Amino acid sequence: MHDGKQILDDQYIESGTPNNYEHAGFGIRVGASLIDALVMIPFIVLSMYNLISIKSIGLLIGAAMVSALYKPFMEYRWGATLGKMATSLKVMTTQYQPLTVVHTIKRSLPFLLSQFFSLLVMLQDFTTEGFDEARTFLDYSMFSASQDQTMNNASTTVSILILISCLWILANPLKQALHDLFAETYCLRKQSKHS
Repeated sequence: MHDGKQILDDQYIESGTPNNYEHAGFGIRVGASLIDALVMIPFIVLSMYNLISIKSIGLLIGAAMVSALYKPFMEYRWGATLGKMATSLKVMTTQYQPLTVVHTIKRSLPFLLSQFFSLLVMLQDFTTEGFDEARTFLDYSMFSASQDQTMNNASTTVSILILISCLWILANPLKQALHDLFAETYCLRKQSKHS
């Protein structure tokens, strides 16, 4: 819960953007995403090891849940993922308030769909005869490529839509991605005192 506090402690300026904040551009948001990818490396490595060695559906689902819920939970609870915190970014509503559950779900929907389809692909693989014999990444790649690609194609389509959404930042005057527009959110960057 946000205890009714505004996410920003600064006063507002006439333009409506809080003092010491600016709309975060594409580059800094990519940087934050790269940091978040580094944070997720242990779960990615565990998932890959699970595919070729452990082969536990419970571990697969657990790692997928952590991966899927990291971004929405962090942005709902603190207004930022660890990557955004490291780069002084905050996500808030277009009224400069903390995200509600609805804002969070709407903003995270493309990423949640991507995780969902990826999980379905892996669950399909886990439950298909011959999966247990795949003991190297090459074996698994060949096995997975021989399976029905419907869910894989859906996952790829969602990933392309996420890319388009993120590139939209470059064309939007308020530097909103399509998922920001859909969720009525901004990603703002706290300006350094030396700017």
